[in-house]
Amino acid sequence: MKSFSYIIFISVLFGCLGQVASDLYLPSLPAISISFNVSAASVQMTVAAYMFGYALSFLFYGPISDAIGRKIPLIGGLIIFLLGTLGCVLTNSIDLLIAARLLQGFGAGSGVILGNTIIRDLSDEHNLAKAYSYLGVANIVAIASAPFFGGYLQQFFGWRANFIVLLIYSLLALSISIFCLSETNQHRTIANLHLKQIRLNLSTLFSNSQFVLSIVSIFMVYGAILAWLTLGPIFLQNTLGISPADFGTIALVGGVFYAAGAFINGKLINKFDAHNMLIFAAGLSIFSGIAILLLYLLFPHSTLAIVLPVFGFLFCTGIIFPNAYAGALKSFAKIAGFAGAIVGFVQISGGALSSGIMSLLPKTTVAPIALAIILSGACVFTASLKTKFKR
Repeated sequence: MKSFSYIIFISVLFGCLGQVASDLYLPSLPAISISFNVSAASVQMTVAAYMFGYALSFLFYGPISDAIGRKIPLIGGLIIFLLGTLGCVLTNSIDLLIAARLLQGFGAGSGVILGNTIIRDLSDEHNLAKAYSYLGVANIVAIASAPFFGGYLQQFFGWRANFIVLLIYSLLALSISIFCLSETNQHRTIANLHLKQIRLNLSTLFSNSQFVLSIVSIFMVYGAILAWLTLGPIFLQNTLGISPADFGTIALVGGVFYAAGAFINGKLINKFDAHNMLIFAAGLSIFSGIAILLLYLLFPHSTLAIVLPVFGFLFCTGIIFPNAYAGALKSFAKIAGFAGAIVGFVQISGGALSSGIMSLLPKTTVAPIALAIILSGACVFTASLKTKFKR
């Protein structure tokens, strides 16, 4: 069995690519709107397009990786991502940027789905939730840094610099996948691509109540995160007047809170029941959403009144995601890629739907963010109770 550090390194390298590509340019959304002389809603569609391509990719890479292995689909996906990123660098219109982001998202999905399934390939069931928890800590360092550095890239070099950095990242990841990555799928068989087998796999997954309840929780929580990431930078910069670099710093601090939640979950998962951890995190999420509404009414011009409760919610997601991932995947070693594909599709679909909805809503209030957080917490709370009672 590979060392824990090897598992984390490979998963972070490929798994972070998709989220970094999503988050790095977020502080540049207002600047892109000005550059192309389009509305904020049009620019927000670049987020939704990326998430849509990202979600669709999961349905492709997961089954393919169960049939022929992880390495070849990963290399193909990284090439697609590289081409999409090059399109983002060279584009001269918002329509072409949206199209390039769609292609970029479809390629990026290879990294996250195969990064997650590599963990499943190389970890035993006892350490799976713990591995995801510590991966979350390592992952979030890169993910939270993305908008932080993106803010400074925007402030000093302009929005295209974000995509140039992603171009370099994709070239590095592609090189390592070709020359350094070993195949990890020991159960690959071409039969996994047969329609009959796909139907059987779907039936196996969706007849498992813990799988269903876990992915519903993941869908709602990731949707709430994207509500914040899509609406937050525009509201804070255009309404409260903070700079792109300031928003990047806020995102970085939010990442620290996520990492703290994941780290604490990793330490406490063996002492406390996973359901109790989820119920605690769900309750705190609901409180955080309510706090955003109340504090915004009391202090409508205060950035801290908004971001402090958001930090509380992000702390909760560091607890929710590792346990929800483990709950969804732990029983499906032989179809880990397919199961991971469904989990990823559902998760990113939540983000795509949320970002699309946010693009249609007013940009002068944080109420949609607060409501998304409250609903996600309520969903996790209900799902956790139902799973516990079914056991």
